[in-house]
Amino acid sequence: MSLLGFQYAEALFSLANETQKANEMAPLFEDISSQIEQDVRVYLSHPNVPKANKKTVVNKLTDNTLFRHFLFVLVDNNRLDALEDIKAEYKKILDHQNKHLDVVVYSKNALSDEEIDRLKKTLKQKKGRDITLKN
Repeated sequence: MSLLGFQYAEALFSLANETQKANEMAPLFEDISSQIEQDVRVYLSHPNVPKANKKTVVNKLTDNTLFRHFLFVLVDNNRLDALEDIKAEYKKILDHQNKHLDVVVYSKNALSDEEIDRLKKTLKQKKGRDITLKN
């Protein structure tokens, strides 16, 4: 857990939640991660590149105003390199808010669909959350 990532994720979640758009932000993180190639990441995190140039690049990455402004804040604070940590922390916050839990099950043999369904049902009753189970 990254405290820095958590702080930025919590700020974005708070703003997005005020306008009931918190669930819309998570896919935007995925879109941005897939759009930014390694060369662009290096360019955006380089200290000698003017912030105005970085903002020009970031401006083209998303149409969502709130998310774009969030990225501008990261540029202003030289924190674009923390985007992956922020994404992970945002997912944790969103999953907690939506009462969702990701579970990984390790077993010697792959579980049958019947066993997976039974395990999901049991965990849902015990934890009071929707369960995504990966075997």
